[in-house]
Amino acid sequence: MNELILALTEARKLERNIGSIDKLVTTLKQFEKSLATISPEQKVYLADVMYDDLVRLKFQLKSIKGNGQVTSLHDKIFKNLLGWDSRKTPHGITLLFEEFIKGITYFRKQVDPSNPVPIYHRFMACGNGSEEFRNNNNICLQGMSRAERKERKALIKRCYIERLVYNEMYKHESLHFPLVGTNAFSQDEGHVFRIGMTLTDFQTCFKDQDFKVSLEWDSMYPVKLTIDQLIKNKLVSSEVYYKELANLDSRFKVYRTTVDCKKTNEQGGIYEKVQTFEFESGWSGVGSHATNV
Repeated sequence: MNELILALTEARKLERNIGSIDKLVTTLKQFEKSLATISPEQKVYLADVMYDDLVRLKFQLKSIKGNGQVTSLHDKIFKNLLGWDSRKTPHGITLLFEEFIKGITYFRKQVDPSNPVPIYHRFMACGNGSEEFRNNNNICLQGMSRAERKERKALIKRCYIERLVYNEMYKHESLHFPLVGTNAFSQDEGHVFRIGMTLTDFQTCFKDQDFKVSLEWDSMYPVKLTIDQLIKNKLVSSEVYYKELANLDSRFKVYRTTVDCKKTNEQGGIYEKVQTFEFESGWSGVGSHATNV
């Protein structure tokens, strides 16, 4: 968001005695106006990805004493629009989420270089969250063609699973790294992915079905994802995805390139595959009652 960058620049210039309060106030008003036009989901995404810069800006504004305009704009931006009062959304989740799902539900072929968008808004999953997108892509309707139904089923399935994964990461960070005292996790404004609505959309394409996900962690990083598929509350298959941590001395890579995948079903079939962000693979049968899929 350019308005945020301008505000950060003016605040830093003021710290170095080469700026002015008037210019800072102007950019803060522009930032406030822009922030007021975006959705709650977009606010959380911005606060997550730009967390360190926003914290710096917040403290810079708090250090300016005796200026009513600056104080008012601080409160409008951080309290009213971003909801940073007694507690804040855990930060860093969105970027870690993107790295973790690479090679699981997210692949290079899904990226449109001409239209880069936030990870959870890309067309190949949940889209931009608008009613128009949902109705045109994520809901199955009577009378639609088999090809269109197949396409929509793939989109809503991926969307729903990714939102479940994000939610598990959010809960883990909130429970294990509380931001204010010992506040328990609550599904406040941080629960941005509207699980209930997505489940409703999912069940228009997958009647009586649901997915449950769980994560295993190595220190601060998720390394194993289990996706259980249920039909009428009965477990019918499980998929497990394991991502090995890279050399964490490197600041630029969290996970190794390959993802180890295993799938089992109620008929005793066992399937495995190895895939990457660059290339999605098909399942190979390795156990009883399994055939390649």
